This record gives sequence, structure tokens and C-alpha cells, in this order.
Amino acid sequence: MWRVGVGLDRQSHSNVGYTMKSRNELSLWSIIERLQRRLERAGMSPASADRAVALAIRQLAMTAARA
Repeated sequence: MWRVGVGLDRQSHSNVGYTMKSRNELSLWSIIERLQRRLERAGMSPASADRAVALAIRQLAMTAARA
């Protein structure tokens, strides 16, 4: 006999114990981490993403220092 609902309820992982961050967090650290993750999802290796972000920050700092 077929029983309705058996095996249909999937258990999701609990987020209890994890620090939940706001999606709108605009700290420099969160922006850098988000940019690195985007670059990695686009196919860049983690090391290359780190170098690209470091270079971009360095260029922004140099441009701001000249202004």
C-alpha cells in the first residue's frame, strides 16, 4: 500500500550556531570577501582572486593618495 507523505519531508540543516550576517553589510572586509567569491565563481582560482583583489585595492589607495 502506498502511503502519502512518507519520504517527502526533507530535513534541512539548521542554522543554529552559525553567525548570520546581514546581506547588506558594507564593511570593507565583507566587500572584499564577496568580490573574491564572485571572482572564484567566475572561474578564477582562489590565489588569482586574492591577487586581483589586492591589486585593485592597491590601485584605489594610490589613486586616492594622489587626489
